[in-house]
Amino acid sequence: MVPLTGKWLDFLEADIEIFTEPAAQGKALSGGFRAELLVPGPLVNGRRLDAFDGRWTVRRGLVATAVTVPHH
Repeated sequence: MVPLTGKWLDFLEADIEIFTEPAAQGKALSGGFRAELLVPGPLVNGRRLDAFDGRWTVRRGLVATAVTVPHH
């Protein structure tokens, strides 16, 4: 579920690009991603969002992700 909208977003409703960053030995694998919506996105401050940018990291078998939403 997408907390911003309270609706489910199916994988067929977004085009997701994932990239990695070089990791030093012993450091967590990490990178970023961009999800371009293929359906109408939510309205935030009167502006319709059509994509989300975020970061991800993997450590000890867990994947953590975060997305920020511009508010200007």
